[in-house]
Parts: sequence; C-alpha cells; structure tokens
Amino acid sequence: MCNLREVSQSCNLRNASQRSDNKSGVKGVCWVKATGKWRSYIFHKKRLKHLCQIKSKTEAICYRLAAEQCLGWSTCDPKTTAYNYIIKHLKG
Repeated sequence: MCNLREVSQSCNLRNASQRSDNKSGVKGVCWVKATGKWRSYIFHKKRLKHLCQIKSKTEAICYRLAAEQCLGWSTCDPKTTAYNYIIKHLKG
C-alpha cells in the first residue's frame, strides 16, 4: 500500500517545510525591522503578492490565512502554519 497522493507541483511546494530562519512561526509572515511591522505575503502563479504590513502579528497571520483560503489552498493542506497559529492562539 502506498501512502502518497498525487498532487500538483504547486501544491507540493505549499506543503514544503518551513524555513529555518522563519521568526514568526508562520509561512508568509515576517518581521520588517525598518518599519517595525509584520508583513504578510503569499506566492501565487509564480508571483509574490503583498497582503499587508501591520503592527499586529496575529492580524498579519489572519491576512495570510484568508489569502490561502481564497486561493483554495485548503485542498492541499487544510492545516497550514497560519491555520494552526490562529487555532492555538485564538481559542476562546
């Protein structure tokens, strides 16, 4: 029995492990030292799409999660790092 599933290359890239230098704990969210804000971005169709630059880390992650959901990424990985962060920190 095989435990692999057939997915597109773009879907496979979305499931890649997080970079070791990631400080936010969420793919597509980083701290911008020059502005003192969190930046949220996503790659779509080989292009970097800037989502927001905002003071709240949680809000930046929400922007990232919303973009993932709008693009239908939940079909690849329903529990992305953004999703897991929101569930863990906003239980309530």
